[in-house]
Amino acid sequence: MARAGLAGLALLGLAACSPHSLPLHGGKSARVEVGGSVFLVSYTGTRAEATRISTETRPERMVMLYRALQAIEAASGCAVLPGTLYGDWSLAEAYLDCPGTPPQTIQPVLTHRPRVAARPR
Repeated sequence: MARAGLAGLALLGLAACSPHSLPLHGGKSARVEVGGSVFLVSYTGTRAEATRISTETRPERMVMLYRALQAIEAASGCAVLPGTLYGDWSLAEAYLDCPGTPPQTIQPVLTHRPRVAARPR
């Protein structure tokens, strides 16, 4: 029983070391430096994420997002699809507009439908 627990803990630890999220599994990765920030960029033909791996003291969020955008475009060779970049000080994600691939159509998926009380007539 204790061995199974240790094995599970070791597996969880190895999964935490994965350099990118599951939707980018099988994609490419590159290390890119932009403006003094170093990013590990993982990308496919349609999507990318940039993880800041450099140590910086209190970077401005918008500066980091702009640097992440530049890192994503430099690593992937694709333009970031306008309006799709989001993230914070350490991780940014975006959809890509790559030459030779069909344009991406972003359609939100409703994952939760709140209950609405019926109105009295």
